[in-house]
Amino acid sequence: MKRHNSRILAMMTLYQHDLIDHSKMKDILEEDKINAIDTYNEIHGTDNEVEYDETFYYSLVKGVLAHIEELDDMISKNLVKWTIDRLSFVDKAILRLATYEMMYTSTPKQIIINEAIDITGDYVDTEDFPAKKFNNRVLDNIKESLNGRQ
Repeated sequence: MKRHNSRILAMMTLYQHDLIDHSKMKDILEEDKINAIDTYNEIHGTDNEVEYDETFYYSLVKGVLAHIEELDDMISKNLVKWTIDRLSFVDKAILRLATYEMMYTSTPKQIIINEAIDITGDYVDTEDFPAKKFNNRVLDNIKESLNGRQ
């Protein structure tokens, strides 16, 4: 659960990254973590401390930010009849996060995809599940693309 919550907080931080001046992100990363925790608590109706792995959280956020152009290129190449600019900020954050993990960590790709789809269901999707299907298809395409590179 700690790694799952770390991914959620990282997604929220990356979402905020798209809403602010990117050049200031490194200076306010700690503040954005606090904002993400507050947002998490507000969404989940709790004041309890969020259990998460702080080291894993920072590795995800910093890793995505360090490789954002490469990640966006990989996502763009695997979108079908869509462009990255048309993605919602939340979907873009989820896809960047999952793509980063698939490209730069040893976590099994299917676990990464399942986590991303769970987060999509909780934070993006409506009752008819189009976002889950869309993100799943994109991430499956990325997984196949990466498997072809190895």
